[in-house]
Amino acid sequence: MQTRIWRPLRGEVKIYGMALLGVISGGIGCFIAMLIFGIMWSVGGAIPGYFIGDFLSKSLHDGKAQRFLYWYFPSFSNQGAPKPYLKSFF
Repeated sequence: MQTRIWRPLRGEVKIYGMALLGVISGGIGCFIAMLIFGIMWSVGGAIPGYFIGDFLSKSLHDGKAQRFLYWYFPSFSNQGAPKPYLKSFF
């Protein structure tokens, strides 16, 4: 089913008020910092990991990533990519 994008469809997936991608990337950053620096410094890896994931989540859901692909890779849009104003969902 296709529909025009409107605010509820464009909303980010959140868990406890935080972007889900940010939480996942924060956990990955925490784990990597734990392996390299130890358990005590693992929170230091979670903070930048969360902010990177939050930025990626916002850019993906606001359409900035899609505009980037359409602008720098025009052949991508010719290979059956969806139109920028349509969003497919189940």
